[in-house]
Amino acid sequence: MENTRILWWSWVLFLFWNQAAAQDFTLTQFGNASHVFNPGCIGKGETDIRTMALYRNQWFAGGTPYQTFLVSAESKLKLLPKYLKQTAVGITLADDQIGDGLWRNTWISGGISASKELDVVHRHCISFGISGALLLRQFNAQNLTFENQFESGAFEFNPSIASGENLDAKRQAFFQINSGFLYDYAASDRLHISVGSSALWLYRPNEALSTLSPDYFARMHSRFTGLVTANWQISSDLAAEPQVFFSEQGKAREFNFGGWLVFSSHWGKSGVWQTGFGCFSRMGDAIIPALRLGNKNVYGQLSYDATFSDAKNADNQKKFMGIGGMGSLEFSLVYGFDIRPKPFRSFPQPCQTF
Repeated sequence: MENTRILWWSWVLFLFWNQAAAQDFTLTQFGNASHVFNPGCIGKGETDIRTMALYRNQWFAGGTPYQTFLVSAESKLKLLPKYLKQTAVGITLADDQIGDGLWRNTWISGGISASKELDVVHRHCISFGISGALLLRQFNAQNLTFENQFESGAFEFNPSIASGENLDAKRQAFFQINSGFLYDYAASDRLHISVGSSALWLYRPNEALSTLSPDYFARMHSRFTGLVTANWQISSDLAAEPQVFFSEQGKAREFNFGGWLVFSSHWGKSGVWQTGFGCFSRMGDAIIPALRLGNKNVYGQLSYDATFSDAKNADNQKKFMGIGGMGSLEFSLVYGFDIRPKPFRSFPQPCQTF
């Protein structure tokens, strides 16, 4: 049965390839990894240096789940301090693959952003960013199962039988160019709002699964994203963080919305422990509960996509928490630290005019 699943996933892959070019990976924890989808968000974190590691496991009921590994580092700089609030650089390494190695994408990305305040009272700030990436793609046709490997007596596929097909692994390399912006508005000491947008794959390369004629190549779709986040400090111990994320790439569209409630508790003389409870919805696909533990410098975040679309019925014999095996488990760990003193800024109060 395991080989039957491989064949099923292979047919699905080929079917959708004939209809549209491939799409990039997506992450449930988009707020935590906004710099991945929008280079204007590089350096947005509170600390001078921020590192992150993330793992995502999706569709494990198919027997060969999609897995995404990602590590990144961002650093704020003080270039042209007379003209810019800050500059920041970031580097990201991501690996996205089907569990058996049939399909694998590896990204190596680097980017830079620049932020400028638009007024003297620090209410409005806009950031622009650009990034470039090298994408290495591999399709291993040797992991496919063909009709002549079916043993009629045993009623099962036997991968040890030679397929008789002359198919080799197909490897491709693409260059990616991205741009994005982010607008931050400080409405008060307690409320901050951010709105951002990006355009990825400004250069659209051709891609293919095999060494066929270029007539069978497909051109990569550009990807467009939108992000809205807010931080509302309800009290000294409670904050609300609503978030909305939109992504479109070819025929693939995603609309994800929800938010966090973050409870803070003080321990020791200066320590603050934060516990966050989140809930999100990917429209038409999943409900996503999430948990965050740590503080502003070091924290871990766990989420699970509880799929309610028809995909959850793909394998009813393998279930996780009673909701089928077509969901996604995602975990990230963030570590940040400061290398320079933080300037104190109080929110300005306008003077009354007589």
